[in-house]
Amino acid sequence: MQFRRTSGRRRWTGVLLGLLLGTVALPSTSAQAAPAPTIAEFPISVLAKPADMKAGPDGGMWFTELTGNAIGRIDTVTKEVTEFEVPVPGCVPYAVNGGPGYAIWFTAVGPLCNAIGRLDLTTHQIELFTIPTLQSHPADLKVGPDGGLWFTELLGNKIARFDPVTHRFQEYPLPRLAALPQDIAVIDDGGVWFSEQGSNRLSRIDVTTHRITSFPYPTPASQVLDIDPGPQGDDIWFAQIVGNKVGVFDPDTQTFTEYGGASLAAAPFTISAGPDGAMWFTELAGGRIGRVDPATGAISEYPTPTLASAPADISCQRPADDPQFGACTPGGSLYFSELGADQVGVLTP
Repeated sequence: MQFRRTSGRRRWTGVLLGLLLGTVALPSTSAQAAPAPTIAEFPISVLAKPADMKAGPDGGMWFTELTGNAIGRIDTVTKEVTEFEVPVPGCVPYAVNGGPGYAIWFTAVGPLCNAIGRLDLTTHQIELFTIPTLQSHPADLKVGPDGGLWFTELLGNKIARFDPVTHRFQEYPLPRLAALPQDIAVIDDGGVWFSEQGSNRLSRIDVTTHRITSFPYPTPASQVLDIDPGPQGDDIWFAQIVGNKVGVFDPDTQTFTEYGGASLAAAPFTISAGPDGAMWFTELAGGRIGRVDPATGAISEYPTPTLASAPADISCQRPADDPQFGACTPGGSLYFSELGADQVGVLTP
C-alpha cells in the first residue's frame, strides 16, 4: 500500500502493510450468529486521529484528521492513502461529506476556524467559508433534499444551511437551550433529521417551513452522537454511547425500538447501513465492530485486529455517481476510522 501526504509542493511516499484478519464473533443475542467478516487495517500518518468517514464522488473513501490537520483519502482498490493539509494552522477538519459536485465538503473547528470547507477534487485546492455565528463548532453536514448543505452548530445551538453555489448561510436557533446538536441524517421524507445530544432528542427540521419537531429517546441520558438512514432509506438508526444500545426510529409511526446485547460498556459510537442489508456500528470503548440484524434485532460483535483501536466513524462504499443517497455498493466493504491506532479499517461482510 502506498502512502502520500500533500501540502503545496511537498509530497512523500512510503510503503506500509495492511493487516488482514478473519475474526470470530463474540456471543450474540441470536440463535445463529452472522458469518464473521474479514477486517483489514491500513496505517495513516502518526498522530493523525482519523475521525469522520464518508464515500466521495470520486469513488474513494474520505476521512478527517483531528490532529493531522488534514483531509485523508483511501483508495478502495489499491488502499493507497493520500492526505491533503488544510491551509490554515489549527483549523481542524471535523465532519466530512462527499459532494455536492465533484468536491469534498467538511466542517472546520478550532480557535482560528469556524467554517465550512470545500476540497476541489480536480485541483485539490481548499476553500473555507466562515460561519456567521462565532465559535459555533459545526459538528456535521449533509446534503438536504433542497440541494443545500445542512449542518449542526454544536455550541451555536442551531441547525443551519449553506448554499454550495451562492455561499449564503441561513441559521435556525433550536428551541431548547444546550441541545448540543450533533449528527445529521437525510431520509426520503423531505426533511433533515439531527440528534440533540444535550437534550436527548431526535429532531427534524422541515426544509421549507423550517418548523422543528422533536422526539425524546426512550433511554434517559443515552448520549446519541450518530444517526444514519437504514438500509431502505426510510427510517433512522442511532447509537447510544452511554445507553450502550443501538436503535431505530420509524418516522411513519413515530416510535422507537432499542436493542441491547452489546458487550458491557462498549460505547456504541457511530452506525451505518452495510452492503449486506444489516446495520453496522463501532464500539469506541470495546474495540469492536458490531452488527445488528434489522429483522430480528440480533447483535453480533467482531474485535478489531489492533487492541485499543477506538473505532470511530463507519460508512459503506457507495456508487461514485451518487455517494449521498445511493445504496451501499453491492459486494462492497465498510470503512471505519481508528482514533486510537491512527489507522483506517476495512470490513468486508
